[in-house]
Amino acid sequence: MNVLFRCDTGTQIGTGHLMRCLTLAQALREQGVDCSFVCRDHPGANLEQVTQNGFTLHTLAQPSGNYRAAAHDLEHAIWLGVSQQQDLVETHLHIGHRQFDWLIVDHYALDIHWERPMRDIAQRILVIDDLADRAHDCNILLDQNLGRTEENYKNFLKKECLILLGPRFALLRPEFITFRTQALSTHVANSCLPLRNILISMGGIDLPDATSAILNALPLCFIPTDVKISVVMGQKAPALSKVTNIASMLPWQVDVLIHPPNMASLMVCADIAIGAAGSTSWERCCLGLPALLITTAPNQIPIASGLMGANAALGAGSFPCDDLAIQLASGLAQLQTASVYDKLSQAASALCDGAGVSRLLNKLMTNL
Repeated sequence: MNVLFRCDTGTQIGTGHLMRCLTLAQALREQGVDCSFVCRDHPGANLEQVTQNGFTLHTLAQPSGNYRAAAHDLEHAIWLGVSQQQDLVETHLHIGHRQFDWLIVDHYALDIHWERPMRDIAQRILVIDDLADRAHDCNILLDQNLGRTEENYKNFLKKECLILLGPRFALLRPEFITFRTQALSTHVANSCLPLRNILISMGGIDLPDATSAILNALPLCFIPTDVKISVVMGQKAPALSKVTNIASMLPWQVDVLIHPPNMASLMVCADIAIGAAGSTSWERCCLGLPALLITTAPNQIPIASGLMGANAALGAGSFPCDDLAIQLASGLAQLQTASVYDKLSQAASALCDGAGVSRLLNKLMTNL
């Protein structure tokens, strides 16, 4: 069985699309499946992760920077850096005449106009989406976001398309299932009293640099000096050196961790998290880690709203905001109330059990 992934990463796009595709690819490889990737060399792309994990990588040329989206283009068309037609031609040139059992597409800038012509090399197509804002030609569509319904996609898909919805299909690495029992036991037993560890994770890239603003606001939040703070960032994060400098001047022990391989164990050790409402949200939910959410992109707002509506997280607004320190102080105070902490932990853990990859693998293997 052969599977081809089409996804991108970079300063503008972030790291989440590539990371969840790598997670799925690793699970497929354990089933004896041969997986390849097609990715464009965008600025800030960390494509070496593909080859370091042992997968074949077809690298499309870095965009010239001259592409301008037309009025009729997709909302995220600029993320591709070229037109869909050009991307399609270049992808075919790299792949040649090779045939694939599945093509897996995880890209906000691609739709039916790119997917349909790829039917000549792919028997089946899986689309991973978060937006429900464009038409697709696919056999399976996966949207892991809370509150999404088939009604959201009824005008964008063929009737025979299998639709997989919700956090139960979130593509989490196996470590999160491994640590789930320990994490739930730890967080329930601790009830965050007293506060000892804070985990801050605003995404691998954090283009707007919310991390620096959060660190600068923490001294106004009445946090005991013996609290340990862990800050997670990607190697290509533009503000990495700035964050490291700010961290060194704070009155707590602040560790800046660059693309740590042990995210699940960090979440087990953390009492609370301050984070963006991206794909890491489902990792926190799986481990029952209460979180204070700060949205840094429009597509994160529905995720944050869904989690807050389910009493699975607290919100601290959208970045940038003038009252960040006030929002953080209020949220951190609430999270240190045992009843609030326990309610958030239990509600979050009920949303995602970490078995999404297994559920998707079953669908892929039985829909050939």
